[in-house]
Amino acid sequence: MDTSDKIAIVNALMQEDRAEIRMNKGILLNTSYFVVSGIIAITAFAISQQPNDYTAVSLLGIWSFFLLYITTFVYFKNHLNSIRRCLDIREGYYKDITVLENEKPFNPLKSEDRNETPSFAHNYLYYLPAAVLLVAAANTVILINVF
Repeated sequence: MDTSDKIAIVNALMQEDRAEIRMNKGILLNTSYFVVSGIIAITAFAISQQPNDYTAVSLLGIWSFFLLYITTFVYFKNHLNSIRRCLDIREGYYKDITVLENEKPFNPLKSEDRNETPSFAHNYLYYLPAAVLLVAAANTVILINVF
């Protein structure tokens, strides 16, 4: 296998990593939109009913939705960090081009080091659970004050 074949393999793997990063960020954003919509729908349903009929159940539904969202967020955020560490490994091949030019067996699928922090951690995504928490808290206050 010559250097150009190795570079083609690394490029293909980097392209897949980037696509998976975009997909996971999209999942986090879409899940946030759905949860906020669900919380607002639960609140709207509870307000439209007779007083005190569905208040406790609605509050339970809102906070259950939020806990489910937090669980999903943590899972996909950890997965996003793992993908980013893998992408860092592949980008490292371009920093040390001698790895690609060696005659030694080439392994582009090295496992990631979980102790190492990714070069870009997507920390701005933590605004999503904060926003969902604010929506859940605001809807809780609305339900408590209406009834």
